[in-house]
Amino acid sequence: MIEVHNLVKKYAGCTAVNGIDLTINDGEFIAVTGRSGSGKSTLLKCVSGLLTPNSGSVLIDGKDIHALKPAERSLFRNKTAGYVFQSYALEPKYTAFENIEIPMLISGISKSERRKRISEVSEFIGISGILKKQAETLSGGEKQRVAIARALVNSPKIIFADEPCGNLDKKTSDAVMNLFLEIKNLGTTIVMVTHQREDALKADKIIEMLDGEIINENF
Repeated sequence: MIEVHNLVKKYAGCTAVNGIDLTINDGEFIAVTGRSGSGKSTLLKCVSGLLTPNSGSVLIDGKDIHALKPAERSLFRNKTAGYVFQSYALEPKYTAFENIEIPMLISGISKSERRKRISEVSEFIGISGILKKQAETLSGGEKQRVAIARALVNSPKIIFADEPCGNLDKKTSDAVMNLFLEIKNLGTTIVMVTHQREDALKADKIIEMLDGEIINENF
């Protein structure tokens, strides 16, 4: 479970997230929507631990992640959550295999176990045939699938996704959303930021933001 209490994040006098309270249950698929500048991505980064809020708390399974030291928070995030970026955030000169491998290297997982996990997750995602290709040579859809595989490879309880279909065409976007639904059906919690109403409607719950605040919650 994720519990967010009175979360505030400010940038140079501008309040991007303003006193958010939110509970996300295990296994839920949550879509966060709203116009550009509404605070969606800032909220996601604070909840995932990528950004430190000015005040408030984020509890994941009862542990306040922002009360942890930076190194402890990074380790907790590495083992508990995966993050999918709109811009993919892949190392362009690395192969798909090497990009997927990164979280496991951080975790200190053995080489044989890394190969086993990559084989399993790449088959599930449908990218077994591109593992030896450099990331910079892949299509947008292939890059996003590699990014999703990287997020999944440590078997996280939570996937945070920031506009995962923002750079994709309609067909590829639909395929990625169907993949998220498959991941959700495995019991994984998904928190996704999106501008696309069609994508948001596939979630269990839609949270709409405006000016740093939640203005509507739809089940």
